[in-house]
Amino acid sequence: MLVHAESQREEDNTPQTITLDAGTKAEMEEEAHILLKAGLHLVEDVERQVAEIADFFDQPVPTIIKEIVATAREPVLQEREQWSEDTDTDIDKILEVFANLIENANIITKFNFSCCSRCAGTKIRSLATPGQVGYCFFHEQDTDQAVKGQGLYIRYSALCPDRRRPEEKDEVAVGKAVASRLRDKGLEVDWNEDPGQPIKLPYFNWVVLWDLEAPSSKEEKGKEEEDDDDNNKERSFK
Repeated sequence: MLVHAESQREEDNTPQTITLDAGTKAEMEEEAHILLKAGLHLVEDVERQVAEIADFFDQPVPTIIKEIVATAREPVLQEREQWSEDTDTDIDKILEVFANLIENANIITKFNFSCCSRCAGTKIRSLATPGQVGYCFFHEQDTDQAVKGQGLYIRYSALCPDRRRPEEKDEVAVGKAVASRLRDKGLEVDWNEDPGQPIKLPYFNWVVLWDLEAPSSKEEKGKEEEDDDDNNKERSFK
């Protein structure tokens, strides 16, 4: 089944038709849901990312894609309304743990950082300053998995500028510092102290209560994008 939609070309304002097959439309619906539930993107950003699935890069975004995103947003908002604003969500707990690690353990922390483990690790190591003993993070693919209800992986390592790879005992020490604080916040931790394995939070419930569509949030996000044009999806906590 094909779905047809018209948009206006930005240059000459003439109608432009795009065609979506059922598979592409379903992929768009799933992507819109994941991005909106993650709570890290403005609706207009979600619309643009969803449009790219159909290789549509022109502006404005076709009406049919706006409708797909609007429909996907409804259950996300309904779920959010079921939570009290002062609820301590699992996201809140992660942020508190990350802040504690920065302040009390000299461990760099990053939230929804970079596209994958390799890129994230490289970037974090370049940010390290003397006295910092390690880092932990989860990347964008980890976020997507957590949003789908498949648990959240926290990745970590020791920092050792004098050697190519830290000693195993140093990596375990960083992992223990992270895992103990996660447990202290009441999060279920699945980790056997193997430095080759990430720390898994198998029952992590990804619920975001902040609203990026609020005017103040839009202004703040605009400032973040000016500071970091390379990755407007990333939220960093240093």
